[in-house]
Amino acid sequence: MGIYRGRAILSKAARTWYAKAEASVAKQRWKPVKGPVEIEIQLCAPNKRKYDPDNKIKVILDVLVRAGIIEDDNCTIIRKLTVLVDDMACEIGTLVFIEEYKA
Repeated sequence: MGIYRGRAILSKAARTWYAKAEASVAKQRWKPVKGPVEIEIQLCAPNKRKYDPDNKIKVILDVLVRAGIIEDDNCTIIRKLTVLVDDMACEIGTLVFIEEYKA
């Protein structure tokens, strides 16, 4: 990612990845959730390398916003966020569950 005139510019590889991720979400026919939500993300460690979960979470939330599944990824919309690193999810991939927030 680069910066041009104060704006973040995604690399071609990043734009391609986002397009594939958005197409995957569209193929699954997720219904948009309006208003505050609670999200559970189950991450998979595909190998023994260490990684920062927060980097993966950010791109997942960005894809959900770009695909129109959630309105925004700010704290007024995402009221509860649970993240699990689950080796069982590796057989399927990253799992994301979204529902309306119940206070």
